[in-house]
Amino acid sequence: QITFTTGFIRFGLKDSEADFKGSLAVIPLLAGYRHHFEGGFYAEPQLGLSVNRVKFESDFGGFGSFNGTASDTSLSYAATVGYLKNNFDVSLRYQGLSSSGSGLGFIGLRIGYNYSL
Repeated sequence: QITFTTGFIRFGLKDSEADFKGSLAVIPLLAGYRHHFEGGFYAEPQLGLSVNRVKFESDFGGFGSFNGTASDTSLSYAATVGYLKNNFDVSLRYQGLSSSGSGLGFIGLRIGYNYSL
């Protein structure tokens, strides 16, 4: 099966020592292939792009504050392994993105039910 995944992921950022806070928003655009094995197991590698936006606020006490946003597009990738039985789907996923020599990765657990329209 050929797959396409998109969505919206938001991470909160906070550093209490520097009075820094903000957020990172990621919109992944990933294409992949889901290969089914015997017994209901499957694997799904994906590759694509992510649109990223960082918003931040920092207060330097008596020295003023600094607020801003930055956006970029980065390489995005994911690998999923899962089990599908009687329309119930349980999977574990690693997703990452890489931009200008730095990166971010995270792991997700999905429990779902598939139904036909």
